[in-house]
Amino acid sequence: CMKNASWLTDTFDVQKYLCPVRCISFDGFVTCNGAYVEYQNKCVYKHPMELDSLLASLKVADEIDAVVYLESRDHMYVYNSQNPLHADFAYRWAMNPEVVVTDFNPEQIEVYIGMIVAKCEEDCPIIVEKLSPYFDVSQHVNQLSFDLTLKGQSKAIGIEEVMKFFNGTLEDAWAFGDANNDFEMISAVGHGIAMGNAVDAIKEIADDITLPAWEDGIAHTLKKYNWID
Repeated sequence: CMKNASWLTDTFDVQKYLCPVRCISFDGFVTCNGAYVEYQNKCVYKHPMELDSLLASLKVADEIDAVVYLESRDHMYVYNSQNPLHADFAYRWAMNPEVVVTDFNPEQIEVYIGMIVAKCEEDCPIIVEKLSPYFDVSQHVNQLSFDLTLKGQSKAIGIEEVMKFFNGTLEDAWAFGDANNDFEMISAVGHGIAMGNAVDAIKEIADDITLPAWEDGIAHTLKKYNWID
């Protein structure tokens, strides 16, 4: 967060929170776990997924009948969209059907992060084993789905690129997080705040802990530190 700019990182993953958030006019976005950053509709930083990594995720999806999501700036490419897992996952993550693409050539798209959804618990170790050489594989809390973040990328890197853009440093940045993919971000910034509903690993490294997301935890902390009235 910066006092003269509002930012959104991709931590909202529940439909009832996403819908009102989309009505807010944010100045910038740190998305795709830091691999794509935008300010006032201009790309500040991006790190596209290499083709071998992309194809590896699709191969695993074929082997275990999983669904893969590949995220670009404007589209969500869905592989194995006919799988019933897709309809449920798309609803829970409030995917806009207008941006979903189910027929695509993997060699002709530019994407920055992937997600994979497994059918059962037994498939999860297969995902981790086969995709860890290409990605940092992070399982969503209490779900059979995973973020596939490119090796070397994180939300901390995305925020660092934002701070460079404004001639600042990570020490000047504030961040709120709740999940395992927020670990680097909360560790790196000068003021890392854990949501009240955060996993224990995030709470242990945070500078402060606020209320849960559904109790307006971000607003609570912004008031606490006199960022807003």
